[in-house]
Amino acid sequence: ALYGVTARTLALSRGFDATSRLVQLATPMIEDLRTEIGWPSNLATFDHGGMTIAYTNRSAHGMSIPSRLGARIPVMATAVGVVYLAHLPPEALAAALAQLKTSHSRWDTAPALLATLEDRLEAARRNGHAFAEDAYLEEIYHSQIWAVAVPIMVGGRVVAALSSLVLGSA
Repeated sequence: ALYGVTARTLALSRGFDATSRLVQLATPMIEDLRTEIGWPSNLATFDHGGMTIAYTNRSAHGMSIPSRLGARIPVMATAVGVVYLAHLPPEALAAALAQLKTSHSRWDTAPALLATLEDRLEAARRNGHAFAEDAYLEEIYHSQIWAVAVPIMVGGRVVAALSSLVLGSA
């Protein structure tokens, strides 16, 4: 018998998305967190030099904060971006930072954020969480929102980050 790979083999991988499995597994826990703390959350993954919102419950359960599933957000200014970077192994961190050098987001190339990056990464590693940058929150949410994020680790490696969003006045 002779076997060969054909174009139909490609059809086997269509529709496969590792992020969708992560979302499927994480959704019940994220919803439980929303019930427990009363504030919405985002699950974000690093994708081609930016963070992408893979799941959000921002508009569920009453309070709505503008956002959309699949939105790309900056890495250097967001809590999910910083905590994700902080938990990468050194080689992966170097590769991610190289990608960010070509970013079209001014937040990912801002000299002030780059200058403080190592300190912010070290704080995120030490504390296990990161906060969004005040200047970013001021521009995007007029400082009405505060954001904190933790890494999502699978098998000892970071695969995503989970942020909770809270009204600053709360």
